[in-house]
Formats: sequence, C-alpha cells, structure tokens
Amino acid sequence: MKTKKILTMAALALTFAACSNDDSDMTAPQPAEAHGMITVTAKLAPKDVGTTRAVQDNGDNKITATWAVNEELRIIAAKESSSFEHEATATVTAVDGDGAATITFNIDDAARGRKCFIIYPYDAAVTETDGVYTADPITAQTGVLNTSLDVRIGAGTIQDNGTLDVITQPAAQFAIFKFTVKNPDTSATINVKSLTVTIGSQDHVITPASATSTLYAALPAVSSQSVGFSATDSDGKTYFCAKDGVTFSAGNYYQSTLRMPQYVLMGDGLKWAACNLGATNPWDYGEYYSWGATATQTIYDWDNYPHMQAGQSGWDYINKYTFADGQTRGIWYDGDGNFIGDNKTSLADYDYADDAARQRWGGTWRVPTNDEWAALRNTDNYSWVWTDDYLGDGSNHAGMVVTCVNGSCAGNSIFLPNAGYYQDAIFFHVGFYWSSSLDTGTNKMSDYACGVQFDHNGVLQAFGSRCVGLPIRAVAE
Repeated sequence: MKTKKILTMAALALTFAACSNDDSDMTAPQPAEAHGMITVTAKLAPKDVGTTRAVQDNGDNKITATWAVNEELRIIAAKESSSFEHEATATVTAVDGDGAATITFNIDDAARGRKCFIIYPYDAAVTETDGVYTADPITAQTGVLNTSLDVRIGAGTIQDNGTLDVITQPAAQFAIFKFTVKNPDTSATINVKSLTVTIGSQDHVITPASATSTLYAALPAVSSQSVGFSATDSDGKTYFCAKDGVTFSAGNYYQSTLRMPQYVLMGDGLKWAACNLGATNPWDYGEYYSWGATATQTIYDWDNYPHMQAGQSGWDYINKYTFADGQTRGIWYDGDGNFIGDNKTSLADYDYADDAARQRWGGTWRVPTNDEWAALRNTDNYSWVWTDDYLGDGSNHAGMVVTCVNGSCAGNSIFLPNAGYYQDAIFFHVGFYWSSSLDTGTNKMSDYACGVQFDHNGVLQAFGSRCVGLPIRAVAE
C-alpha cells in the first residue's frame, strides 16, 4: 500500500537566466499571489446508487450506504502551476430524504474554474508529488463496520460563479469485506491479531485493536486472481489459506469464512501444517487416505481403491499413475507387451486433482513429495525425537517431535503423532505418512508409493501399497 502523503504547501521555484557570471542574472523566488477565500456549496447524489452497498451492516447480511452530517471529504483542485495547488475540507451539512448530501467548503479564490477531485473520507486522499491523485483503503478495522472503509473518488469543476459542478459522482474504489477466521473444518473460530491479504505482489494488513475472529477490510477489485491469507494469533501461531480465481467488485459487500490451517516454517521454504489432514489438534490422528484418493474409506483394499479398472480388484489393474516397471500386466501393456499406461508418477502430474490436501484445503496446500520428506529427515538440519507423552500431562500422545536446528527456523517444530495406518479394516499402530511420489527408484514397484515411517527407534523412508490408508501431513508453498 502506498504511503499516504498530503501536499499542503506550495513549493518555491528558482528561475535561472541564461549562462552568466553576473549574480544579478539570478531571479529571487517570488511569493505566490495572495487570494481571498470563497465558500462553495454542492450536492452529492445518494451513496447507494446502483450496486453500491456499503458500509453499515444491518444485521441481515445486507449493507446500506448513506451520507452522514459532519462527514468530511477532501477537495483537491487542479494545479495552477507546477508549484501550486488548492485543497479544502468539505463537510456534509445536510442529507435530504432521498439520501443526497449537501457539502460546503472554503477554498482559495484562485481555484475558480479549476477541475477538482472529490475524495471520501478525508484521510483516504493520497497526493503524489507528480500530481496524481488517488485514494487508499483504510483496512485496520474490527468489531463493527466503519464508514471509513467506504473510500470514494469523484470529479468536478469549481465554476467561475463559485459553485461546484459535480461531473462524476463519488464512486466506491474498494470492495468491503467481513472475514470470519475459522479452523479448516469450521468447527471453531480463531482469534487473530493480524490478517494479511495478499493480492498479486501487494499485501494488505488488517490489524484489529485486539485479537478477534471477525475482521473488516477494504480491498481493491480483482478479476480471476489468486488471493492469499496469512494470520497470526495472540500466541504467535501462524495460519495460511489461499483461494484461486477470485473476483470481487468495488462498492460491493462480501462475507467470507477463511478456513485457515495452522502452519510452522521449518526452513525449507515450505509451510508445514501443524496438524494432520482432518485433525483439530497436533496430537490428533486425523483422517486416513489411500494414495491418490481424495475421500476416506471404510475398508482399505484393492476392491475399494479409487483408481482401478471396472470390475477388477488386483493391483496390476490400477488404471491411473502407471509406469513401465516390467512387472505389471493387465491394462498397463498391450497384447504385444508394449507399455500403454499414462507414465504419471506424482500427484502433481494431474494438477493435484487426486491430492487430498489440495482438494480439502485449496490454495497451494498439497501432500509433500518424497524429496521433501527426505530433506526433513536430514539430521544435519533437523532432530527427530520420540515422545510417549507429547503434552506432558499423562495423556500419552506418542509420536515424533521434529525440530529445526539450523538457521532462522531453529527451534521451530512440528509433532507427527504415531497415527498408524489401515490395511483392509485392520489398524496397525506404526507411524506412517504418505508422500506424493510413487516408488520409481529403490524397489520400482508400481503398486507402491513412497512415504516416511517412524517409531521409538528412529525414522526412515518407507514404501506402502497404494491401497492402504495413511494419514497426511500437508505442506504449502
């Protein structure tokens, strides 16, 4: 967001004559011509014309917009020269039955005949030194909607007879948002002390007076863009979500529930989720997924595996994410033994359509790759410490505490509960998490996918049949 700069004073200009050694050739600065003041009165149309709906919440999911007596606007008249401008504060002195406002302001008499900008509210005006006039949203709001979120710009001309001809009625510049911050399954709200909305390369930071789950913001209109949301709560926990293909219009009011997973930075450029997919707390097991499935199952076997040829139940009849391994048969090869599969080996290869984390949480959330798990297993940068009682209260939450030991993330940690896995309907109590990568190297088994496995003895790379049900710990970019 641009820094607000208001030019309230004319700059002095130095005029230099043609090249000469005579000091008398330099002309001293001349003071601006003194002018009297004129009082200008004008009428502004009601705010709620067309689709504009801001800024008072009626409590029925609707918003109305009205001018209010004593509201202030800024009038910035066009420059008389490169070093002089006219500026005034306009006050709403009356609002009629139709919602139209009468504004009154005093301005330098030299502004007669000048074009001007009409900016609401007064402190939203931004005057750049190059003479470009814009407006900034006022984003730090909480509790109730505030009129200062409704930022508008119009244009007019101060007539020779001392009246203001409003050429363009003040139009809304930003969309008004009510954000409610919740956990991923929306079962609980999250009180945050800061919410950053990222649109393109621009960050819009909303800082409420105290931590809250309800925040209000004014944001510029966008069309089919990705928008990211980062939040921090009063305990320093961080949260992230993103939405793709977002479109919203200036002057409209929107309500949005942000489902925000908690994350931890572990120094590898990724946001590691603090909880398993489907879990509420770091020590909860969460949900179980077969590899490449986006829904949970009751029984985890080949009969119920989602990527199978119809009517078949053997692993060699998997019909998606297939590669030539020289071992499989079925629909992977034609009658002459030529490979005819899709040669896809990662969930990224189908644009994450089969990635449970992406489909559940959206944005850039996804299952980590085998290489990303391998980097986290690097004992030069991370420690893996088994615990039988993560909370230290006797509740016996067992699993691995993974801690960054180097760089700016040193001390940051995630907890991987010993969530076990399902084969058929049988539960095995061994820590095992999916990666997004198939086993194309070590064993080159087409029905196997890579993951990470641990117990109290340590951690290692693991391989599991695609049809078994494992928990997922997601990452985001």
